[in-house]
Amino acid sequence: PSIQGRDLAFGGPPSTALSETITSAEIGFKSNLSNNRVRLNGAVFYYQVDDQQITAVGGVSNAIQLVNADKANAFGFDFDLDALLTENLLLQLAVGYNDTEIDDPNLRIPTCGSGACTVVDDLDVDGFAIVDGNPLPNAPEWNYNIRLQYSVPMSAGELYFATDWMFQSDIFGRNITDEENLKGVIDFNNNTGFVNDRRIWGATFAYYFGEL
Repeated sequence: PSIQGRDLAFGGPPSTALSETITSAEIGFKSNLSNNRVRLNGAVFYYQVDDQQITAVGGVSNAIQLVNADKANAFGFDFDLDALLTENLLLQLAVGYNDTEIDDPNLRIPTCGSGACTVVDDLDVDGFAIVDGNPLPNAPEWNYNIRLQYSVPMSAGELYFATDWMFQSDIFGRNITDEENLKGVIDFNNNTGFVNDRRIWGATFAYYFGEL
């Protein structure tokens, strides 16, 4: 079990949640192909979480409450491929799919306190959002990754050049395309958003002295 005690600082009682119980199954494979120049792995999975713990933030009082969803279900798959295209060029690809769903017809969550946001969920008679059927927070449906590395052997190791790109639903990893995406919002008395990091470029150099 867990306790959310933030509201104690504002004179409110702590919220509590029951322990989670998860039942999961996964099946997959690992393989080496083309004289070990290609590695292909994959898996499919399913899980169900009973009493899924969820943090609900917002409402007129800007409360942070710890609640239990009756169930949360998920299924998906992931595959990854490593291929040595030449003696010096390595290609790595990965894809993942994750379909999650909150399964609790009775779960209600307070909406934004500012009244300035647009609630896309159905509301009950008290104005609380009905989140049954919603995906789990921070659980992107799709993940993609591609990486290329070109290596040049040297007497003391190797010199390599690499680039990797990651796509996570609507969020760009490392943001090489300089996208601006909303990561979250504070909606107590206004709509204050916080976004992803700006584009960052960098380089790493290393040199080893003596024998390894």
